[in-house]
Amino acid sequence: MTTSFTDKKAVTTVSPEARDAWFKWQLTPPVPTSWELPEEAREDFEDAIMLLLLTGEDASEYADYLNDCLEEFLGESQVKGDFYHDIEQYAQKVVRERRALAERLGVTGDSGNLAAAFADLEAHGVLARGKFSCCGTCASAEIWDEREGSDRWKGYIYYHQQDAENLAESGSTYIGFGSFEAYPSDEEAWKKLSDEQRAAVTRKHEELSLALMLDTVIPTLERYGIKVTWNGSYDTRPRLDNVEVYEIP
Repeated sequence: MTTSFTDKKAVTTVSPEARDAWFKWQLTPPVPTSWELPEEAREDFEDAIMLLLLTGEDASEYADYLNDCLEEFLGESQVKGDFYHDIEQYAQKVVRERRALAERLGVTGDSGNLAAAFADLEAHGVLARGKFSCCGTCASAEIWDEREGSDRWKGYIYYHQQDAENLAESGSTYIGFGSFEAYPSDEEAWKKLSDEQRAAVTRKHEELSLALMLDTVIPTLERYGIKVTWNGSYDTRPRLDNVEVYEIP
């Protein structure tokens, strides 16, 4: 599920105590002992559940995902009949507990410095998307459709689903970026350009994309305490560290 930051409110401050409680949460309820998972498989299974929670995956998909995990750990022949119902009930309990924790801590999807920075960027004409598409190749193509015909956007940044998983585990991610201002919005207009004209447009696109990063994106991210590491190349994705994202299932 793509995270959109348009019209988000200002960042919700999370105390150090609440932050620790959120990210170091002990999985509740624990994996049922009746499932007879070997210790190593149990640890891997718990890690898989926590990754779902930390990336805010659609709660309706938990049971199917956990079922697939158990089939891998126990064998497909062992996961059948009423077992799936047990998995479904367990997944629902975990989601309820996680949501209850968020309510107790005052944590929302608006919490964290990345949500605030992305909302700030969108207020200044930079389309910002989290968990956008499955990978960089697809995201780079699909981000153009996110404009929905609006001319308010001068450029974009995003991190994709694979990035979101790394972010949940490490507090770091890479972002894709680019300008909307060089390429013609009409595909037919692009087709009519000569090779020389297309090359010129591509160069302009890269120039505008770099300027967007240097003049707008990086200063905004740094204002919210996010460290940006980048070599200044159009072909290199900037790395973000010290990132806090709170996803609620």
